[in-house]
Amino acid sequence: MQKQALLSGAEWRAGARWIGPIVALLTLAAALPAAEVDRSAFDQSVVQGGEWTWEGGVLGQTQPTSGTSRLTLPGEARERLQLSFRVRVLEDEEWAEAGVMLPSDAGYSIFCSIWRGKGGWYAGIVDYGPYRYGRMLGDQALLAGAEAGVWQQFDVQVVGSTVRATVNGEIELAASFPLIEGKPVRYGNASQWDEQVLSRQQRVALETRNTSAEFDAITHEELAEEVELVTPLTPQYDATGRVLARWAYADVIGAFTDWFARCGELVSAWGGSSASYPLAPVMEETGWPPYVFSWATLLDDRGLDHPTQFPTHNGPPTISGFIAWYLYTGEERYREAARVWADWMIEQGSTPADSPRPFLPLSTYSYFGAAYTGDLLNVIEPDKASLAGLSYLELADVTGEEAYREAARRIAQTVAPLQQADGSFPFRLSLATGDVTSSYSCSQLWHVRFFERLGAVDDREDYRRIAEGALHWLLTGPVQNNQWLGFYGDMYDSTVPESYDQWTALEMAQWLIDHHADDPGYIEAARRILHYVDEKLTIHDGLHRGVPAVVEQTLYPVILPHHNMRLADTYARLYGATGDEAAGETALRISNSMTHMATADGKFRQGLNSSIDDLVCLILELNLQYLRVMVELPQTAPTGENHLLYHSGPLREIRYEPGKISLQALEPGQSILIVAGPVHAVTAETGELTAVEPPTSRLAVEPAGYHYESATGRLFVLHPAGRIEIQLE
Repeated sequence: MQKQALLSGAEWRAGARWIGPIVALLTLAAALPAAEVDRSAFDQSVVQGGEWTWEGGVLGQTQPTSGTSRLTLPGEARERLQLSFRVRVLEDEEWAEAGVMLPSDAGYSIFCSIWRGKGGWYAGIVDYGPYRYGRMLGDQALLAGAEAGVWQQFDVQVVGSTVRATVNGEIELAASFPLIEGKPVRYGNASQWDEQVLSRQQRVALETRNTSAEFDAITHEELAEEVELVTPLTPQYDATGRVLARWAYADVIGAFTDWFARCGELVSAWGGSSASYPLAPVMEETGWPPYVFSWATLLDDRGLDHPTQFPTHNGPPTISGFIAWYLYTGEERYREAARVWADWMIEQGSTPADSPRPFLPLSTYSYFGAAYTGDLLNVIEPDKASLAGLSYLELADVTGEEAYREAARRIAQTVAPLQQADGSFPFRLSLATGDVTSSYSCSQLWHVRFFERLGAVDDREDYRRIAEGALHWLLTGPVQNNQWLGFYGDMYDSTVPESYDQWTALEMAQWLIDHHADDPGYIEAARRILHYVDEKLTIHDGLHRGVPAVVEQTLYPVILPHHNMRLADTYARLYGATGDEAAGETALRISNSMTHMATADGKFRQGLNSSIDDLVCLILELNLQYLRVMVELPQTAPTGENHLLYHSGPLREIRYEPGKISLQALEPGQSILIVAGPVHAVTAETGELTAVEPPTSRLAVEPAGYHYESATGRLFVLHPAGRIEIQLE
């Protein structure tokens, strides 16, 4: 038996706790008469495959097979069910699985089960049917310390295709599997659904897959009509109509970051596309994590999607997300995890020194030389290279390793000559020749930020001028005309002029808001961008009623968590800069809504009611977005804890000790923390800092001092370079 590491997410949300009141499954079960499965019910059951026995109230499937065995209990198909059972899987083999299956006449079967994965034992809710990979994960959790042959208790409530389950009295699972005209929802708008979308009649069966197993204490009966199930697609709302969060923000991103850091222990290379199967020996041989090989893993850790990655799009936000979580927790393992992506990109995923455009991280990568993007393997996108350079500079700051700064310099040397006469940079280059293949791109802000930062690090006036030229193009171009086109790495040149983007637009709005002290017109410009996003790319009741949801782009109208959190982040910044209550409320509703995209074991799914519900969103940008929301809406941050939420200047390290926080600042900056108690003193190397008024800008560094808000626990520190110590009472 492979030793278990952790219950995924347990460090951040013990027992997968739900925000707000929840249905007490065990209490409701006790209030209704039990319909226990007895010997007569067993005798009337229908068996398909395997060998089943009845001994002293225990139902057993005694034949360990490589296939499926099902025992369907007698009774009519029902819309509402309440059931309880214990199960133990007897084989300690990967893919061994057993539980209660709820088959329907439509060809879909909800499975509440225990199974053995690569990294340990899981409990989960899965819908088997004619999906892309034959199944759709609803929710799951890793079972800490579980072993073969150990009883696991399930208490389940079902209304159609909406399911809630408690496992071992602690772990809360919840899922819904909507169907429209018998098919999975694609790009759905949940606010427009009728009850039929979640309606389903189903029977009760016991099922084993690739194992023998035993079942005990099986009861099932009609679920009381007054019971309404709370699930990610049917959440609770408060009296104002605001959707409630599933979990606290810090718990959600903490669990996701923890899964990301150790996903190599958990995720199998098998599954997904047939082209991904050869990845198993490659992953074992190289030790590279699964996210190197694929843009998405399957949500249940049972494999990878297409063996294609977009390293410069997904890697840099993940590097920055790990760094942000290191600074939030002080845990070294997250700083180390940030190196993994950067080291791979530098050593394996960049153009060689003798190529026409050397040292640029690849925009699209496939280990086997084939990708679902086809010819896009043969192009490179300079804006993503600049984003990678930014993340290398940040990693150099936080580790002190000059190699990362040198990698950024090499990128700059290749990208700088590409600047066009109007100040912008081209969208795409030929990987083979280095020639420009697509000129127009709205994505210039990463160039601005990269060359501005490297210009400051190396005191390069030429780099500062490059940044100024690209910024001028943005301010006089897309900021005025909303031509936010030419961005995504999986879009062909023929469709680029047709697909409008929100990512670059919203990041530009964020930049304008953060720099509002430089120009009073920036706030209004940011509002114009938000209006463009609202009109062109927003479903006004998306996943949940009363919650706007931005789609990725006009030609791919899918709701993804990091895109929606980018919208929440932007509205949160607008609230922080202006006090606009409507903006703050919008940020809160979106952020609450997106917590329902997370599974109980800590992963963010790519979508809900879309074509990619079964995939993990492999981008840790969510950390940066939720942390910024917690900065601007401090009521969403944890209480009674000490954490760094934001920093404007580069930091080297941070340490949390009882009653003290210390950090090493490489330059003057503003750091915003949430702290457990009143502040006794804040000291810099130049002496003790004094209390000051709250800063009016998140980029302000003067006057040096600190401001503590006792009502929120929020602490602003405007500090010089050097060591900063915060003493708490």
